[in-house]
Amino acid sequence: MIKKLKKGSYKSSINILLASVLATTAVFMNNSVIAKSIEVNKVITATSSNEGGNNFIIDSPVKCYNDLKKVQKIVDFKFKLPDFLPGGNSAGYIQIRKLSEKDNILEVFFQNKEGKFSFVISERDPVEILQKIERDKIKAIDNSKVEVKKEPLKIEDIKGLNVTLTTTLSPRLIGNIYSKLSEKNSEYFVWRDENIWYSLEYNSSSISEEACTQEVNLSQENIIKIAKSIKAPENIKNVNYEENKKKIEENILLNIYDKEDLEKARSLLGYNPKFPVKINNDINITSSVLRRSVDVDKKNNKENYEINNFYSNKDGSIIFIEQNNLELYDKLFKGEIKSIKAEKLNVNNNEVYKYFVNGAVSEVNYLWKENNIYYTVTFYVNTDNSDEIVKEFIKSKPLD
Repeated sequence: MIKKLKKGSYKSSINILLASVLATTAVFMNNSVIAKSIEVNKVITATSSNEGGNNFIIDSPVKCYNDLKKVQKIVDFKFKLPDFLPGGNSAGYIQIRKLSEKDNILEVFFQNKEGKFSFVISERDPVEILQKIERDKIKAIDNSKVEVKKEPLKIEDIKGLNVTLTTTLSPRLIGNIYSKLSEKNSEYFVWRDENIWYSLEYNSSSISEEACTQEVNLSQENIIKIAKSIKAPENIKNVNYEENKKKIEENILLNIYDKEDLEKARSLLGYNPKFPVKINNDINITSSVLRRSVDVDKKNNKENYEINNFYSNKDGSIIFIEQNNLELYDKLFKGEIKSIKAEKLNVNNNEVYKYFVNGAVSEVNYLWKENNIYYTVTFYVNTDNSDEIVKEFIKSKPLD
C-alpha cells in the first residue's frame, strides 16, 4: 500500500504521508481512502503509559510494527505464528491493539496481489474481539453497522468456529466524493491452541454498486496447512516476517511510540527534535513517524530524514514536521516563489511564513527555520486561533 516516494513537490509528499498514516483507520472501499482529517481525533487517541514495562510516549490504541522481536518484547503473552503461507502470499506488518489497560491483541497481516488478510491472536473471546476490531475501523462513519454470526467448524482434527462478519456502510460524502451503499463480508476460522485463540481470515469480499472485489479466498487445504503450521516465533523457518520491513522502510522508517524508538530517531536525524506531546486540552499527539525526506542534502550529496508528528485538534488535525532541509522555505526566503502568497510573521524572534491552501479540506501552513533546523506546522479543517497555537509549537522543547 505504501509506495516509494519519488522526489517531487513538498506539499504532495505531505499528503501522501498523511494518507499512509491514516491507512490503518481507512475502510474497505477503494475510493474512501481519501480520509477526512476531521476524523483523525475521533478514530485515534493516545496517552502516556508504562504498560508492560514499556515507557510509552505515545500509547496509541493501535501500534504498527515491522519488527517481530520488538513485538515479542511488548506483548505479555506467548504466541505462535504460521510457518506456512500459500504461494503468492507474504508476511506484512504487525499491529498491537490495546483493548484495555491489561488486554492486548495481535493482528498479523499477510498480503497478495489482490489485497491482504489478517491473522488475529488473542487471549479471550475471539468473536467479541473480531467484532470490536471491525467496529473500531468504521466508528467514524455514521449509520454503519457490523453483524456477526458464528457456528461450529471442524477441519480435519482441529475443532473451532466459523465466524462471519458483515459490515454495511451507508451512502456518504467523503470530501467531494460520494460513496454509495457498500458491504464487506469476512469469514474467519477460529481455533484455540495452548489457551491462545487464533483467528484466520480465509475469505473476504466487498460489494458496492460500483464494483465487487475479492481480497482473499483460501482453500480448505491451505486453511488447515496454515493452522497446523503455527510455531513460536523463534522456531519459524519457512515464512520471512522481516520480508516487508525493507519495503516499508523505503518511506516510513520508524513509528515512534517509546523512548527507545525516539532514541533511534535522534540518531538518524543527527539532532534532538522538539517533541510536544500536548499543546492544550484539545491538541494532543496521536502518532509520530520518522521517514526519509524528499528534500535531500544536495551540497553534501546525502540522504535526509524528517520527523512527522500528528495531533488531534477538535474537529480537525495538525501535522508538525522537523527536518534538516526544506527547499520550499529557502525559496520563499529568497523570494523565488510567486505562486504562494505567504505572510511574514515574527514569533519568538523567528521569521515565520504563513500561507493558506484552498481545496476539499481547508489548510493553513507555517514554516520557519531555527538553529539550522526547518519546521512546518499544518492545520487541517480547524484553523481557528492557529497563530496562537503555532507559538506553542515554536516554543516547544525536546523530551528529556
